[in-house]
Amino acid sequence: MKQGPLTLVVNEEAYSRILSKETAYPLDERIKSLIAGDIVFSHVVDGAYLLPYNHEDLELTIGRDFSIGYQDHTAERVRFFATESFTFGVLNPDLIVKYRL
Repeated sequence: MKQGPLTLVVNEEAYSRILSKETAYPLDERIKSLIAGDIVFSHVVDGAYLLPYNHEDLELTIGRDFSIGYQDHTAERVRFFATESFTFGVLNPDLIVKYRL
């Protein structure tokens, strides 16, 4: 079975380490080449996760509850916000690799 592209989701510490210029060839480019995918920064993950980009055992369900609301205002501008619910489901946990720093 052919392995499809992967995505590496990393926290701030891992992202800054990956983007550091300690080698002749950029580490981020080497990783992207190896996984045939992208590196995604997330401020909510602990460490890093490697997961398939598109796999039938991963589900993203978008909710129907889209909301727009008022947040605040000044004399020059008005701030609104938008929210929508979603659920990410993993049907086979063996697909995801967790890395600790």
